[in-house]
Amino acid sequence: MSRPVFSDRLTVKNAEIEEAKQKRLEIEKKKLAAERKKYTLTMIEKDAKKDFEMERDEKTLLEACDSDDGDPDVEFEGNFSLF
Repeated sequence: MSRPVFSDRLTVKNAEIEEAKQKRLEIEKKKLAAERKKYTLTMIEKDAKKDFEMERDEKTLLEACDSDDGDPDVEFEGNFSLF
């Protein structure tokens, strides 16, 4: 007598398990991609804010150091004297 073969049932079940694993992996990949995108956008935003603040601080310093009285001849004579 021969024994019945149940390999078809096992392969179908294994295929279903593999398919479920693949779906979970795809979902996980999408989730990781969304997290990386969010992180990247956050880093870009922080970098843009930092650049803006540095530029603003630079302008403030330049305005504080500006000694332009409006008359270039007076500034020239005042800054350079030979004797």
